[in-house]
Amino acid sequence: DRFKQSKKVEISKSIKSYVSKHYDMNAFNKIEGLCNELEFARNSAISVGELDKSQDSLKKGKNAIVEYLRLLQAVRQRMSFGGDDLSVKVNFSWSDVLKKDNWSSYQFAHEYYNNLFNLAVILVNLAKLTNFTDDDDSLKIAYKNFNQAAWIFDKIKQELPSQIPVKDIQPDLSATYLTYCNNFVLAQSQALIVEISSRKNMSFELQAQLSRGIYDLLSNCFNFTNDVLKNYSDGNLRSYLNNRRFWYFAMGLLKMKEHTNAEEFKIKASGYGKMIGYQSLAKDSLNNGAKDLKNISNLINVDDYTKKLQEVEAELTLMNDKNKKIYYEGVPNPATLPKIEKKMMANPLAFPEDMNATSQYNELLKDLVPKEVRSSVSNYKEKMMSYIGEKLAPHENEPKIEKFLMDLGLPGSLESAMCQDEISEYLWNRIHEVQTTGGASYLSTLIQNNDVIREESHKRLKNINQIIYDEEVQDNNFRQMYGNRWTRQPSNKLNYSYLGTINSLSSKIEAAKLCDEKINALIKESMKYFELIGLSKVALEKKIPVKVDKSSLQEIPEAKDLKAELETLNKLRNQNKEAVENIFSKLNEENVIPFFLDFHRKKASENAFMKEQTEKYDALIVEIEKLNAPIADCKNKIAEKNEVFNKIKDSKLKPKPENETFFKDLEGHCQAYNEKLNNLYQGNNFYQGVMNKIDELNGNVSDYLLSRDMEKNDLLKQQTGGYTGKTYDFTNKEKEVSTDPVTNLNVNLNYRSYGSGNVGGNNPYNQMGQNNQNQMNQMNNQMNQMQLNQMNNQISNQMENQQMGGMNQINSNMNMGGGMAQPGSNMNNMNYGMNQNQGFGMNQQQQQQQPNQYSNFNNYNNFNQ
Repeated sequence: DRFKQSKKVEISKSIKSYVSKHYDMNAFNKIEGLCNELEFARNSAISVGELDKSQDSLKKGKNAIVEYLRLLQAVRQRMSFGGDDLSVKVNFSWSDVLKKDNWSSYQFAHEYYNNLFNLAVILVNLAKLTNFTDDDDSLKIAYKNFNQAAWIFDKIKQELPSQIPVKDIQPDLSATYLTYCNNFVLAQSQALIVEISSRKNMSFELQAQLSRGIYDLLSNCFNFTNDVLKNYSDGNLRSYLNNRRFWYFAMGLLKMKEHTNAEEFKIKASGYGKMIGYQSLAKDSLNNGAKDLKNISNLINVDDYTKKLQEVEAELTLMNDKNKKIYYEGVPNPATLPKIEKKMMANPLAFPEDMNATSQYNELLKDLVPKEVRSSVSNYKEKMMSYIGEKLAPHENEPKIEKFLMDLGLPGSLESAMCQDEISEYLWNRIHEVQTTGGASYLSTLIQNNDVIREESHKRLKNINQIIYDEEVQDNNFRQMYGNRWTRQPSNKLNYSYLGTINSLSSKIEAAKLCDEKINALIKESMKYFELIGLSKVALEKKIPVKVDKSSLQEIPEAKDLKAELETLNKLRNQNKEAVENIFSKLNEENVIPFFLDFHRKKASENAFMKEQTEKYDALIVEIEKLNAPIADCKNKIAEKNEVFNKIKDSKLKPKPENETFFKDLEGHCQAYNEKLNNLYQGNNFYQGVMNKIDELNGNVSDYLLSRDMEKNDLLKQQTGGYTGKTYDFTNKEKEVSTDPVTNLNVNLNYRSYGSGNVGGNNPYNQMGQNNQNQMNQMNNQMNQMQLNQMNNQISNQMENQQMGGMNQINSNMNMGGGMAQPGSNMNNMNYGMNQNQGFGMNQQQQQQQPNQYSNFNNYNNFNQ
């Protein structure tokens, strides 16, 4: 719950310097007020660490960060932040909550995601204002804040690696720590659900399953503090996490005892021995959590914990006495008791505020970068992506090397043969990578995320379709009223291209939905395996089928030679990966807007610029080409040495087949997880690409409607002597609607084919006299009032739905899942390419497109054509 700290910077001065180099001063004069507002907003946003943590102060801090991020996004859409002369040069410095160091960078992503982290911390602190003794409504609000914080942590984890090289990401924004934060706040959120479920007298089994979910989340956190986060954790934190996880595990066991009592003992007069088994396990669990209690007395109520342990022990003694004297039931082995299946009802919930809502600043910034220039820059990025992808395709790359090793079963088969009594370092690294990304629960989150963005894109297309339809209906009514005097082109002759785009995108969304369903079904089938690789190393080693005497294992020269070659290949692979990332990092960071402004002004040649750019990237690709021969030579040596090793493996090492199968299956589960994760990332990228297309369509339709409205008003003046009545009001800020006439509408409408003549079914204006001025005015009033009512109603509904966030169902059935909103990203169809948030380059998880034993389903790429 600690905030990151930052120093003040002169953003306004830096923007002024940038504008003065690339524009005339009139351009800066137009945005000077906005720049001052941006600087003031940043100073407010970075001051959240000084808040008194009261509810009012935290809410003000939340609003300050949201407003600043919106302003920052608005400026970034027109200018690029960076350390070169072609960018807005601002050195953003932020502290790290883990290392207490300051990290500085000129990159926009550094500033954006550090602020986003603080926003999550505000939500956590808001949630922590609630106590377990508060009323249900207060618990629900806290639940929502925890879930929104978890969503933000996931958003940063998913997007940041494509914006900043992994080696430059500060520790508190690393995937590991963000996963830890996500799990920790979800555990607190689920604890609130447990409290409410108890108040509502929900089934004991459900309460036990919810408690088991908390145990799993806190166990993940505990494992992180003992492993990769060990350097940033102290013994007290580990003692606290250990105590809390065993507390909730014990509570789940006690609820299962109550469930057995209600469902078996009271009805069938059986199951008393099972109840004793659960009671005994609960006692053991509380004892496991009682270590170092005195060190965490400031974090938990030690007296309550000790009292509960004593009560459980006393009850166990009493139950054993009764069983000996009355019931005479056998007490089952704890390992044979039915496993408590965890149930997760705390899920990341999309933050309701749109941090990309920049339309209110468009008028001020529109002159800086014309729409044509922005389109040209976008086309340039796509061209360069395609060019680089084609150039890289013939060369060695990480996926090709990975596939080569997988085909040989390396290094897994080597290490499993040499480490038959434990999880090898290689295999544990594979498993740990899965756990770092979030494991099975993260897949569930991404599925929800894709479902939400798919429905949102579908809804937006319907909205755009509806408003085009409304404009055409109005045009047909005026045409019917005025006949030949209505001289402008019919709407159905002009809007067909927009309708074609709508239909095309809608069909792609429907096809993607089918793809989603197949992928989700495969994930569901494999979920138990993904949960298995979520266990700790110690827990997995306990599951090794056959115990092996470690002293019987011997090091053999053939294995040593093979391992040496594998290490050489790994070094070459890292060099190759670094060279590839360097290319896309440069493409991502370069600011070409000033060049394209000059092209737009006819001051420079675009052909000469493209020639320079291709030559620059050709030179970088040569560095990758130099690695081809060493990698190929190393592959040949590995293939030869692996063949030799396999011949002597059985005779010298005598591996246990059961253990080899176990290790191979674990590696297969990791591979399956990475493939499913990649599928979901591709799905998210596809939907973000669709959303970008919808944004573009949205802007075009907005311009079209405004121009049509101006034409209509001119014609009405000719017909009526100057009076036009009401028209579409696209900018009425008093109604708190977007300046964009398409955004924020939400109307159900079946898609239709537009034709000539009367369109839209029943026409409310058919009975109007052609020359009746009063009827004409009434028509205008009705049309616009209907539209404004529709907009206001839908906005109210949207706001209400966002505020509730799925909470309304908690009193009835506790189905309180929340979807994840969408990180911005563009679709990538290549091994090398764009990742999230319009960034170039791929993070490691998304590069791995490898076959596995579960599926090879990957059809999203077909939808981007």
